[in-house]
Amino acid sequence: MASDYTTFTETYAYAHAHHLPTFPDGHKCREVHGHLTEVTITFDVDHSGRRYAFDHAEIDRMAARVLSKLDHVTVNNVNATPSTCEACGTVSYADDGPLFDGLAETQLDWLAEQFKRELGMVAGAMLREVHLDEWSTGSTFRLVKHRKSWRSRETVAMLRDIREVDQ
Repeated sequence: MASDYTTFTETYAYAHAHHLPTFPDGHKCREVHGHLTEVTITFDVDHSGRRYAFDHAEIDRMAARVLSKLDHVTVNNVNATPSTCEACGTVSYADDGPLFDGLAETQLDWLAEQFKRELGMVAGAMLREVHLDEWSTGSTFRLVKHRKSWRSRETVAMLRDIREVDQ
């Protein structure tokens, strides 16, 4: 019997503060400032033999667990996992482990790890992509959006195969 996979995309938001201590003295980002961040996760669910793929409320509870660690906090004070910190630049340490360096890339890597693990607990769910959109105001008070993306190895391979077929 063939597997029935469905791809889902969910978007959540959280607000956080951070500072970038490696920036030069006098740079506005060196000081504590805030952002509104949207995180979009795309995942596949195998719903073979089931009437529905998953309970959306269960996914919302999972996202709330993950994002509660970043929502309305200074992320430089949040413990990061060691593997996340190896992938990023400057990391500081507290008594109970490494801390975020404040960079969006570090948040993205951490979120990808957390969502991958949590979605694995939801029957048949596999994380495909995570997009992090960080909103801030520029010097002219215009809205600035920075997008960072993470893709699973399987998704990267699939996109590469599609490109090769198209050529």
